[in-house]
Amino acid sequence: MPAGDILISQVLISAMFSMVGVLAAACAVQAIVRMRQEEAGRTAELILATPVSRVRWMRDYLALGSLGVVLVLLSGAVVSAASVLVSGDVPERVADSFIAAAVQLPAALAYLAVLALVFVLLPEMTAAVWWSLMGLGAFLGIFGGLIGAPEALRSLSPFTHTPIPAGAETDISGGLWMLAVAAAAVTAALACMRRRGLHAT
Repeated sequence: MPAGDILISQVLISAMFSMVGVLAAACAVQAIVRMRQEEAGRTAELILATPVSRVRWMRDYLALGSLGVVLVLLSGAVVSAASVLVSGDVPERVADSFIAAAVQLPAALAYLAVLALVFVLLPEMTAAVWWSLMGLGAFLGIFGGLIGAPEALRSLSPFTHTPIPAGAETDISGGLWMLAVAAAAVTAALACMRRRGLHAT
């Protein structure tokens, strides 16, 4: 296959996974939103009346959100790889699908972790922050460059920092920074959750 066609194929796969990455992040934060719904609906009180601690309760939801992210990205990669093979593209492009899916993971985990911290510190704002962060992040990350948004504004979106697969030249620094942010936010959220009471309103 000509080098130009290979490049176009890689660009199309990356563009498709920018949308899949948004879906994965939405799936992740739904776990936190569900946790807030349980708290507001007082069903969390029933769970925490058992030997389940607040930290374990949150940790389980974080694990569920992370699993959801992986399943969404993996499903997208499988469908993309199957499409590549059906279209008669070279089998080597199958790897591009899985790489494009993998580089979306840090942004989705960053959303999960940051919203978990919001849930702990400002529980009543969880839903509002979810809509704001997802809407603004997705718009700036996907369309910010097309509408000429300032670089400083675009940098607010985790999706702007998602690595773009380019073989050995792929710059993964943005992904590493997002993973660091996610780890710090999760650590802070779990530590604060240990001392936090329930907020039913």
